[in-house]
Amino acid sequence: MSINSVTISGRVTRDAELRTTASGNAILGFSVAVNDRINEGGEWKDRPNYIDCKLFGKRAESMERYLTKGTQVFVAGKLRQGTWTDKTGAKRNTIEVIVEDIDTARGGESQTEGGYIAGSGAYRAPQAEPETAYEDIPF
Repeated sequence: MSINSVTISGRVTRDAELRTTASGNAILGFSVAVNDRINEGGEWKDRPNYIDCKLFGKRAESMERYLTKGTQVFVAGKLRQGTWTDKTGAKRNTIEVIVEDIDTARGGESQTEGGYIAGSGAYRAPQAEPETAYEDIPF
């Protein structure tokens, strides 16, 4: 069995960019800065990690206005590895989070669109079709 699940909390590093595919599907790209605490020579320091995230469909369109630089964001999803070719022709690898759940906080209040879960401040991404019927799992 394998599990591909990731949860991150950090700040959006730049305003989200909404793009549309040739077939009309919306893709929202944004990056989140997440700090690791490391000990360097007896002194604790923050080391930032910059994590690229992608949100798809109607959720992407509705969340664009909330994902601005500096916004605190909580993201849950799965990792996806991709490859691309840069301007010099060199192959590059990337790992990004495909967003399934997202929650933002601005000014102490949660901001969500669409699938708001009452009282929680959370946005639950609707699943097109469940991958597994959990009732069928024998544990």
